[in-house]
Order: sequence, then structure tokens, then C-alpha cells
Amino acid sequence: MLATIIGSLAAFLTASSQLPQLIKIIKSRHTKDISLPTYLAITIAAFLWVIYGLYLQNLIIISTNVVTFLFVFVIVCFKFKYK
Repeated sequence: MLATIIGSLAAFLTASSQLPQLIKIIKSRHTKDISLPTYLAITIAAFLWVIYGLYLQNLIIISTNVVTFLFVFVIVCFKFKYK
């Protein structure tokens, strides 16, 4: 039970950690200070975590990384859009 609570909290914080950056980009339309290689790496890592979660059939891993992937993918798209 405690492990599930800790894992769920960690998952929520991981997924939501990209939201402030995404909101800032949407408001400012500025991505000059965003590192493209870093966000590409995070995007690929989140995608691989989704595959791993599917393999394990672990809903927490899957859902966390789907949300993370979507947030960072949008950030990468904005990086190209607001060059």
C-alpha cells in the first residue's frame, strides 16, 4: 500500500513537472533557452518507458510516461515553431 502511494506520487510529480515549462512557452512564445537535445532525449526516454510499462502491464508507468511524452513532445514542437 505504501509503495503504491509513493509510486503514484512520484508518477504525478514526474508527469506534471513539464507543465510549468509548457505553460511558460505557450504564454511567451519563446523557446530560445530550451535545450532541444535535452527535450528530444526526454521525449525518447518517455516513449521507451511507455513501451516498458506496456511490457510489464504497469498502469502507473504507462500513464505517467504517456502524459510526460505528450508534454515534452509539445515542447519540442513549439521549439521548432518558435525558432
